[in-house]
Amino acid sequence: MDRLGIVDTDEVREILTPLVNRGLIRRVLSHAKAHNETRRLRIPKREVKVWEVVMPIPSPSVLPERGVPHKQPQQVLHPGGHTATEPASTSPTAASVVDDVQSAASHQIYLGNLHYSAEREDLTDLLSNHCEVISLQVPAGLGYGNKNRGFAFATVGYEGTMEVVISKLDGLELRGRRLLVRRQLPKIPR
Repeated sequence: MDRLGIVDTDEVREILTPLVNRGLIRRVLSHAKAHNETRRLRIPKREVKVWEVVMPIPSPSVLPERGVPHKQPQQVLHPGGHTATEPASTSPTAASVVDDVQSAASHQIYLGNLHYSAEREDLTDLLSNHCEVISLQVPAGLGYGNKNRGFAFATVGYEGTMEVVISKLDGLELRGRRLLVRRQLPKIPR
């Protein structure tokens, strides 16, 4: 990317193609769907998540003397929606594609009553003191003359229930305003 923000698409393709071929990343939105999402949320296209990293399942058991992880079966999502355990691959970076299914420890929440000058980093810092921030979407308020539109959506990692997460985060102060935290409602198709 140069100083003007112009991207050489051939260079991007050279970087992404090997990562896709190795199964380390995958496309989650087509070009057309990403464009529709930018128009719907009124945000720049660079803020729409088009690619996601495929994370390997961490191994809980590690040999103490060498730090070499044991080979462990992996979870794989099948078309019917159920997960199955398959034997571990010989590759140490073998990945499991179960990112479409939220783990039991992740919760999707709505954050309201944001101060209009609050930035993404402010929210990340505040939330990370209480839970793990997996993703954060702050719709830009550029058309309204603000940095945000007064609300955000977050996916947070926390071992407790949704109610516990909400009770911990609801009422926290950010730039003089108390956050309103609720369960994120599913998107309704238009």
